Amino acid sequence: MDNKFKIKLYYSKQKLLHSKIFTITDNTSIKNLWDLIDVTSFYPEFDNQNYFIGVFGKIKSEDYIIQKGDRLEIYEHILLDPKERRKLIASKNKKD
Repeated sequence: MDNKFKIKLYYSKQKLLHSKIFTITDNTSIKNLWDLIDVTSFYPEFDNQNYFIGVFGKIKSEDYIIQKGDRLEIYEHILLDPKERRKLIASKNKKD
């Protein structure tokens, strides 16, 4: 029985969504995957100290066991609160 399967890891780079496919075995945790891959090889500006991993939009811990069909996503801390950004855009548009 083949206990390997493919998963996709999504990340945002230069305001575009990118993905990489990895083949993993059953019972692979997020921590195990992170130990196996070099994220900076395909995402050089990745901040290894300032991120979260999510599955279908929900942040997961490093001990989460990746399931077949999971969509893994890298989340980084936002630089500006979306509400504040909208206010800045609105105030700029009023001045124009």
